[in-house]
Amino acid sequence: VSYTSVSRVETRALMAEAGDADFVFGLDPASVARLGQSGETTVHSVAIPRTLLLKVNSGHPFLSEPQVRQALSLAIDRAGIAKAVLRYPEGATQLFPPSVGEWHDDAMAPLTHDPEAAKVQLTDLGWAPGEDGILVRNGERFALTLTTYPDRPELPLVAAVLEQQFRAVGIDLTINTTNSSEISLGHSDGSLDLGLIARNFGLIPNPVGTVLSDYAPTGDWGAMGWQNDEIIKLARAVGSGDSGAAERTRIAAILQTELPVIPIAWYRQTLAVAKGVEGTVIDPWERTFGLQDLKLAQ
Repeated sequence: VSYTSVSRVETRALMAEAGDADFVFGLDPASVARLGQSGETTVHSVAIPRTLLLKVNSGHPFLSEPQVRQALSLAIDRAGIAKAVLRYPEGATQLFPPSVGEWHDDAMAPLTHDPEAAKVQLTDLGWAPGEDGILVRNGERFALTLTTYPDRPELPLVAAVLEQQFRAVGIDLTINTTNSSEISLGHSDGSLDLGLIARNFGLIPNPVGTVLSDYAPTGDWGAMGWQNDEIIKLARAVGSGDSGAAERTRIAAILQTELPVIPIAWYRQTLAVAKGVEGTVIDPWERTFGLQDLKLAQ
């Protein structure tokens, strides 16, 4: 086996298309659609424990009220983003995807898309449209900067869609596409408004480790300017093994209501395999390539 690390997703897709690589991981949505129509490759896809989400600075004067973060959530057309941009079957209805098992709550009321309700909620909080249609309160325009990074090629695309969807409810969004390190730097110095990121809940076997680092207390890739003492207590109890299902459900419910981060889509891992290769299996936890099961067709 010869392994090649290729940073540009476009190059990886071209290698799969040209037959220069038999097994290609990490494809962008446009390449998935193109390679899926190719007679030379087979595209495989599986849900993985990673969520595309909007990291919100809850300490920002415009974003400190839960009702504002709920309005931002209502402005997002998750189904449209999932199908049109990501080529996924559905958007995220809550933070934890079904692939994390016991942390996903099937009974939870889902996040929805309702821009008119978002406008009403913002109006109730004292925001009113200015001459250019952007909301104004106490002489300040509702203008924010969304920071993201191109390492994952879908993020700038989703950011562009969010800019349009937020403008539809009166929020002016400026997109800053830069290095991923700027997210954690902005968290540390308080300069981040919004960050569009991908958060992996499968880095360790139990997602409680990520919950502890992101919300109990908050970390660079989790909540910002937000703290919930109940979640800290619950997460530490789950982490120590002293509690279980009821506590996990309560943690998910608090995050669904308070929305220190706003879920947008549950990720899928996609790969292209040459037609002459059989036995492909995708590990949703991304810990093995399954090379031991691959073989060349006779």
